[in-house]
Amino acid sequence: MTFLYIRKYKVLFWLLSAPQIEGTQKLLNKDLAELISKMRLAQQNAVTSLKDECKKQMLAVAHTLAMDSKNLLDAVDQARVRASVAKPTTP
Repeated sequence: MTFLYIRKYKVLFWLLSAPQIEGTQKLLNKDLAELISKMRLAQQNAVTSLKDECKKQMLAVAHTLAMDSKNLLDAVDQARVRASVAKPTTP
């Protein structure tokens, strides 16, 4: 009986949160692809005068990726609260 109850909440959790979490995951995949692209560009220009500019671009994309990762964690937390799987935290 308890197993079915827990399983019901897990299914409910994923049904309620899937669209928002999937959207955030797609954004993270895009950010990661962009970071890989900037890293390759930085490697190619490591011995040129463009080296510093490439590093700045790579760091900017890495920062965006970090912020979007935090947004994914927040979305998962909110979905868990909405599905009554977790209690909200107070700051």
